[in-house]
Amino acid sequence: MENKFKINQSVGIKGVNNPKDVKEIQLLLQQNGYCNIGIDGKVGNKTIQAIKDFQAKNNINTSGLIEPNQTILNETSPEPRYMPKQYNDSPIPVKSGQFTFDQEGIDRRTSVLFSRVIHQPTIGSGVTIGRGYDMKYRTPCEIRKDLERAGIPSEQAKLISKAALMSGIEAKLFVKNNKHKIGEISNLQQTNLFNLIYPLYIKETKRIFLNNIRNLSLVKATTNNLNNTKSNIHEEIWDLLDENIKVVLIDMRYQGVLYSNFMREFVNSDERKKYLYSYLERQYMGSHENRWLNRMNFLK
Repeated sequence: MENKFKINQSVGIKGVNNPKDVKEIQLLLQQNGYCNIGIDGKVGNKTIQAIKDFQAKNNINTSGLIEPNQTILNETSPEPRYMPKQYNDSPIPVKSGQFTFDQEGIDRRTSVLFSRVIHQPTIGSGVTIGRGYDMKYRTPCEIRKDLERAGIPSEQAKLISKAALMSGIEAKLFVKNNKHKIGEISNLQQTNLFNLIYPLYIKETKRIFLNNIRNLSLVKATTNNLNNTKSNIHEEIWDLLDENIKVVLIDMRYQGVLYSNFMREFVNSDERKKYLYSYLERQYMGSHENRWLNRMNFLK
């Protein structure tokens, strides 16, 4: 079956260059390894050169112009990459964030939450690999870089990166059509990937907490027990926060449910642990999602 460029008007040298079409071509180019270009909807020298190089590699006339109905040569589908039995090892503990790691999937092939193949946790999610590596807002080159750093082979990383920026039905169809072809990643690769991205969520959660503290000028009575200098007082408030509270907040940020209204009320509370537990309880009662209940049990 022929593949055609998914654009409405021409892109490239003397093309119409509608920004939406340009972004579609730039996304395709990134998926094929041209990581020196952005996805900004603008046709610059780097995009033109990447188009010409892509055309040459695919035996297309190297005009630097791509037309809407132009055919892309089919890529040879690789053999299924499911890991042989000797690699079916047990999950490997992570450096930090074990609670979140355990919430983000199951190491059982018969489960829809089996995390070592591409999957879509919810219809609103993007295509996901490993324990919560969601590609909904990630570019192809970002994905390939992360996956290869985690030890995933370049060819397999390239196939996975084609799910960049997808969500909804598009992501669902990608999983259906590509899960077997892409195959599994190993437990070690899954752990490496989580270890790579989890620290970013720690940093982001801390930033959100400190911004709320500063915005509300909440030093309060705890100030008396801290080194009273403007440069470190807010940092120390974070450092003194109960570790289990931090784990829960980071897990909420990881899942994308650390909402601004909650954070404002949380930092303004005199009894933050009690307030957080009450909030988790309300969320569980409203949704009956086990992850909220697990957070409650962890916080006790």
